[in-house]
Amino acid sequence: MPGTTTDVYLFKGSEYVRYDCSSERIRHRQAITAGWPRLSDTEFAHNLQAGCVVPNSRHDVYLFKGERYVRYAI
Repeated sequence: MPGTTTDVYLFKGSEYVRYDCSSERIRHRQAITAGWPRLSDTEFAHNLQAGCVVPNSRHDVYLFKGERYVRYAI
Protein backbone atom coordinates (compact mmCIF):
# COMPACT_ATOMS: atom_id res chain seq x y z
CA MET A 1 0.00 0.00 0.00
CA PRO A 2 1.28 3.47 -0.64
CA GLY A 3 3.50 4.79 2.10
CA THR A 4 5.58 7.91 1.73
CA THR A 5 6.60 9.61 -1.48
CA THR A 6 10.04 8.01 -1.13
CA ASP A 7 8.73 4.43 -1.01
CA VAL A 8 9.16 2.05 -3.92
CA TYR A 9 7.45 -1.33 -4.12
CA LEU A 10 9.30 -4.11 -5.90
CA PHE A 11 7.42 -7.29 -6.83
CA LYS A 12 8.75 -10.76 -7.59
CA GLY A 13 6.72 -13.95 -7.63
CA SER A 14 4.23 -13.85 -4.77
CA GLU A 15 6.21 -11.38 -2.62
CA TYR A 16 7.01 -7.69 -2.55
CA VAL A 17 9.57 -5.46 -0.91
CA ARG A 18 8.85 -1.95 0.32
CA TYR A 19 12.01 0.09 -0.15
CA ASP A 20 12.57 3.57 1.28
CA CYS A 21 14.72 5.53 -1.18
CA SER A 22 15.50 8.32 1.27
CA SER A 23 17.05 6.02 3.88
CA GLU A 24 18.15 3.40 1.32
CA ARG A 25 16.62 0.65 3.43
CA ILE A 26 14.13 -2.12 2.92
CA ARG A 27 11.17 -1.41 5.18
CA HIS A 28 9.73 -4.90 4.88
CA ARG A 29 9.28 -7.94 2.68
CA GLN A 30 6.12 -10.01 2.67
CA ALA A 31 3.58 -11.84 0.56
CA ILE A 32 1.62 -9.67 -1.86
CA THR A 33 -1.64 -10.95 -0.39
CA ALA A 34 -0.52 -10.00 3.14
CA GLY A 35 0.04 -6.36 2.18
CA TRP A 36 -2.64 -6.19 -0.50
CA PRO A 37 -5.32 -8.62 0.83
CA ARG A 38 -8.02 -7.94 -1.76
CA LEU A 39 -5.70 -9.40 -4.39
CA SER A 40 -6.05 -12.87 -2.83
CA ASP A 41 -7.55 -15.39 -5.25
CA THR A 42 -6.91 -13.13 -8.25
CA GLU A 43 -4.35 -13.29 -11.02
CA PHE A 44 -2.68 -10.25 -9.41
CA ALA A 45 -1.65 -12.19 -6.29
CA HIS A 46 1.68 -13.09 -7.96
CA ASN A 47 4.04 -12.12 -10.78
CA LEU A 48 3.09 -8.43 -10.96
CA GLN A 49 5.14 -6.47 -13.46
CA ALA A 50 4.60 -2.86 -12.43
CA GLY A 51 2.57 -0.49 -10.33
CA CYS A 52 2.02 3.23 -10.04
CA VAL A 53 -0.07 5.74 -8.14
CA VAL A 54 -3.25 6.82 -9.91
CA PRO A 55 -2.80 10.43 -11.06
CA ASN A 56 -4.49 12.94 -8.75
CA SER A 57 -5.21 10.24 -6.16
CA ARG A 58 -3.66 9.72 -2.76
CA HIS A 59 -5.36 6.39 -2.15
CA ASP A 60 -5.40 4.39 -5.39
CA VAL A 61 -2.76 2.52 -7.36
CA TYR A 62 -2.68 0.71 -10.68
CA LEU A 63 -1.04 -2.72 -10.69
CA PHE A 64 -0.04 -4.27 -14.02
CA LYS A 65 0.40 -7.83 -15.21
CA GLY A 66 0.80 -8.57 -18.90
CA GLU A 67 -1.84 -6.66 -20.81
CA ARG A 68 -4.13 -6.42 -17.79
CA TYR A 69 -4.29 -4.02 -14.86
CA VAL A 70 -6.27 -3.51 -11.69
CA ARG A 71 -7.04 -0.30 -9.85
CA TYR A 72 -6.54 -0.96 -6.15
CA ALA A 73 -8.26 1.38 -3.71
CA ILE A 74 -6.47 1.71 -0.40
